Amino acid sequence: MDWKKEKQEVDSHVEKNWWKPEEGKHKILFLDDGNEVEMKNPWDVSDDKLIKRIEFRIKEGDKEFFWSVSKGKRKSSIWGQIVEAANALKGLKGKTIDIHTRGQGKERQYMLVYELKVQ
Repeated sequence: MDWKKEKQEVDSHVEKNWWKPEEGKHKILFLDDGNEVEMKNPWDVSDDKLIKRIEFRIKEGDKEFFWSVSKGKRKSSIWGQIVEAANALKGLKGKTIDIHTRGQGKERQYMLVYELKVQ
C-alpha cells in the first residue's frame, strides 16, 4: 500500500456543501456555467448506478454551495428554466437570479426570475 498516495487522495477530497433551499425566495449568484458530472442518485442512495447531472457552484448571501440538477426535457423543468435564463443572459457565470422554491425533497419545485437589461 502506498500510504503517501492514499493520504494525498484523502486530503484532496472536498466535502461539498450542497444547496438545500427552504421554501421561499432565494437570490443566487452563479459562480460558474455548470459542469456535467456523474453521481449517485441523490434520491436513492441504495442505487449504485451513476446518473448524469449538471453541477453548479453558486453563492447565496455570503455562503458558497454546490447545486446539481437533472437535464429535463421541458421548458417548465428547472433545467428548461436554467437553459432559457442562460440563453437570455448570455451565460450564467457572474449572473444573479431569484429562485422561488416550493415543497421539499423530490417534490421541490422551482421558478427562476431574472432581469434582462435593455441597452
